[in-house]
This record gives sequence, C-alpha cells and structure tokens, in this order.
Amino acid sequence: MATVESLHSLMIPMWEEPLLLPDTAVAEVIGFAYPEGSSQQPWHLGEISWRGLYLPVICLEHQIPDEAALGRSARIAILNSVTGNEAQPFTAILINGIPRLLNVSSDELELAANDADKGMPMGIMARVHIGQQYARIPDLDRIEAMSLQVSR
Repeated sequence: MATVESLHSLMIPMWEEPLLLPDTAVAEVIGFAYPEGSSQQPWHLGEISWRGLYLPVICLEHQIPDEAALGRSARIAILNSVTGNEAQPFTAILINGIPRLLNVSSDELELAANDADKGMPMGIMARVHIGQQYARIPDLDRIEAMSLQVSR
C-alpha cells in the first residue's frame, strides 16, 4: 500500500499569485521597511538590515507595487540559503501579507502550463494548481544568485 507524504508548506501572499514553498525555506517574516540604496536591476529594491546583516530585497513580481500597496500589507520574508553560502546565509523577498501554513501532498499539486504571453518573472520556476487556486514555485537557487549579484 502506497502512502501519500505531505510537505509542510507556506502559501505566501503576493500581489499577482501566491508563492508556495516548504516552511523550512523561510527563516522569518518581518514588517515592511523601505530598503535603502538603489540598483540597476529592476527586481532589486535596495537593502535592509536584519540581525546585523545587510540583505538585498528582491521583488519576484512583474512590477514593483506602488507605495500605497506597500504601505497596506507589505512584509519581507527572510529565506534561508539553499546553497549553504556562509557569506550570505539569507535572502529577502518582498511579499504581500502573512503566509499561511499548508500541508501539501503530491496528489494535490498539478503543474500548470506556463502562460506564454505573460512569461514567468525572474526567480519563479513553475506555476502549479493546488486546490482551487494557482501558485508559483520560486526558484530558490536563482533567487539566491540574484541576491548575491547585488549584495555589498
């Protein structure tokens, strides 16, 4: 008899579609603070100070939300390194609210066809259908590489 394993996950609200990732990928969710500095990269919002570290804040949306949207519900999710990089063990991404815990089994996930007209934003690996909604699966390796590209 086969057993269905489930994965403790977080459904992270975004402005476009939520992100779905393992709960162990997230170190902490903090209130929004306007990042300092600037960058040539449109997805890099600047840096925040967190626990004595300066972390680049990455936006995984097609467009950065306006200031009114940021003021209402924005948060920053601190992600654990997936590569074990000791120089930068965390990465920060902009999110739109408080994540919710979700147990996900492989039976519940269905890979969605990528919308060829929209394309996927940088740092997004795939789009899935779970329950009655769609979610995006972030490419944690790519997000970490993006963060390293702009870090101090």
